[in-house]
Amino acid sequence: MIFLLIGFVNAVFITAQYASARTLLTRLTPPAQTGAFFGVYALSGVATGWLGPMLVNFGTNLTGTQQGGFASIIVLLMIGLIGLIFVRGGGRQL
Repeated sequence: MIFLLIGFVNAVFITAQYASARTLLTRLTPPAQTGAFFGVYALSGVATGWLGPMLVNFGTNLTGTQQGGFASIIVLLMIGLIGLIFVRGGGRQL
């Protein structure tokens, strides 16, 4: 039951995150380029779908431990954080 409850709570928050990310994307993109921006958004989701497991495999093989493998996901998170630095919108100037 606890496993199902945690899965349900995760599903609620992940769904809300997807909705808010799409809303933010529509507010930040120029109207003429909305299709292109949503295409890049979809591509980034597909890319992390195979890039994440590949990094975990690479990190596990490199360090010989599962902890080292999952620590390699920090690379993806840092790339995302660096990318967010360049996002303009909401009255913030770059």
